[in-house]
Amino acid sequence: MIRYDTIYLHGKIGCADTNAMKLHLSQNNISFVTLDYVDPSDDLAAVSTWFENEPDFRDAPVLTFEKLLWEGEDDGTPERYSKTMFATSPSGLPDNFVELAEKVS
Repeated sequence: MIRYDTIYLHGKIGCADTNAMKLHLSQNNISFVTLDYVDPSDDLAAVSTWFENEPDFRDAPVLTFEKLLWEGEDDGTPERYSKTMFATSPSGLPDNFVELAEKVS
């Protein structure tokens, strides 16, 4: 495995759990994009279809990210093999997430 990237936080504006996830990511200097919603239910329903068994994302936050397993070039064209993953709390992140997540430059 190379790194975790393409990190998106799907959150609810003013939600304590969303704010806690933002704080965790920011304190660890992790590069992420926040997608804040007043009512994230439509967004979360769509995000759940990205995963096997379609987890029931009823509440924010949901952090989606790519686990990059391989990257290279084929005839000058960048290629990569990755797996989309998710977590609903900092404790649900992989053990090596903080170490291997793409950092803010």
